[in-house]
Amino acid sequence: MKTQLMLCALAAGLCGNAAEPEFEWDASDLKLSQSAESQAATPMEAHLQDVQAVYRELARVHAVYWAQENAPSNKAACVDVVKAVTESLRPVCARLRALPATELRQLVLLADAIAWQSDWVKYSYMVEHNGDAVLQSSLCGLELVAELSDFIVEALQHPQLSAEEESALRELLTLFGGDAYLPVPRRLLDYRLAKDYKTAYLFFEEFYDVCLSEDAAACVEKLKELESWLDYLLQGGEADRLRVAALACAYRQAVSAQKLPRPVYLTAEEKDMTVLEIERKEALEAFFNKLPELKGFFMWGVRCRM
Repeated sequence: MKTQLMLCALAAGLCGNAAEPEFEWDASDLKLSQSAESQAATPMEAHLQDVQAVYRELARVHAVYWAQENAPSNKAACVDVVKAVTESLRPVCARLRALPATELRQLVLLADAIAWQSDWVKYSYMVEHNGDAVLQSSLCGLELVAELSDFIVEALQHPQLSAEEESALRELLTLFGGDAYLPVPRRLLDYRLAKDYKTAYLFFEEFYDVCLSEDAAACVEKLKELESWLDYLLQGGEADRLRVAALACAYRQAVSAQKLPRPVYLTAEEKDMTVLEIERKEALEAFFNKLPELKGFFMWGVRCRM
């Protein structure tokens, strides 16, 4: 059972597409996030990062075998990648094997949910705000590793499989319990978490629009209403916080990609601010304390009277 869950952890680590789009960020965004990044990760965050590290390495294997499926070329390149990935994953898999089975399963499904829900948030925003965009269905999370498993099964059954490639693939699979567990990722698709991702998207929309308002008093009142909404999204504890935080990051990436106006977060001293500006700042701090990733929605360090 434990080795079976190890392959599941590998599966869940595949967060997003192999070709994840990159977005440029203002220095203000990076500076805002430094305080959060400098804090030590919780145990759950650290384990989740291990699963995501598995993705980054395993995506390389998926890429070379996907290329082989579509345009067969240099098999030696596949072998080299598989060997390199296997060595990179050894310490990560050792840490994951030490986890209790129930905790590992939670991480499996959490990482998968972060993958496909973040993908959904980005493309939903793109379709809503760009009339030329088309909502794309892309492989991510358990779907992507299930396809990789199919590629490996096909490679191992190929009549022209070399001894070197077979040895490399089986050595990789030993990290996750062997080839007997290759069907597991596809079975786990039946247990995907589909919790409140649309609700989170609607919350981000409301929060963003409210914070763009030039009417500080109306903004403060609306923020009071939205606070219970955020509490609902985070009610499941740290797992929910990590997932909603990832969705918030996906939303801000989508906003940045469209280069739309962003709300302002004032950093002036209170003696230089109006009463309404202070109330707005305090109301926002209540949200930031619960979900620091919301800071990324804002421009900051700009003096702007409401």
